[in-house]
Amino acid sequence: MIHFLRNTAVVLFIFWASPAFSTQPLIDGFIYGDRKGSIFPTECCWMDLPESEELRGLRQEGQACSAMGGSVGKFKYANGKLWLTGLRSCGGSHALNSVFPDLSNPALAVWLNGTFQAKLDWLCRNEHNHYVYKTELNLEVENGVVISISERHYDKSTCETKEARKAKAAAANALEKVSKAKAAADPKAKAKADAIPQKP
Repeated sequence: MIHFLRNTAVVLFIFWASPAFSTQPLIDGFIYGDRKGSIFPTECCWMDLPESEELRGLRQEGQACSAMGGSVGKFKYANGKLWLTGLRSCGGSHALNSVFPDLSNPALAVWLNGTFQAKLDWLCRNEHNHYVYKTELNLEVENGVVISISERHYDKSTCETKEARKAKAAAANALEKVSKAKAAADPKAKAKADAIPQKP
């Protein structure tokens, strides 16, 4: 039953997160130094939050919201740990102590264990219409403490379509042919043509 619910959540998350829908799901926010993005469990889809009467009330209010995800957290990474700093729902932002009056502010997320992914600095959509971010983080967490973290970086070349890459390669080939033709007609240009890097 647990696996069924998890798989259903994954399917619904992908379904509602697709660009065809104007109302995107609410996602957990994440701050990493001076950079902002989102964070989620590797398996999908939302970060766990401690229970409270106030949180249950927010979730009931959010049932009428068109955005999937309910109330989500605002997290940050600092001093090798994950901290909960506030919440967000369809109704806007909520101060941490208004939802969790018994927690310190910020609160060390001791309830979090496992592996998580964070995406920072939106870059573009790739040729498959998937969102691409400049940096993706993989975090392994035990009781809110980050025991390992790795980074993966992307640039705008990830955003290029196959057609754009083919056009760029064709332009490079054309330039190479023009340079070789000039070298054949003008021996003085031979040195310049030879300086053009050859493709393997």
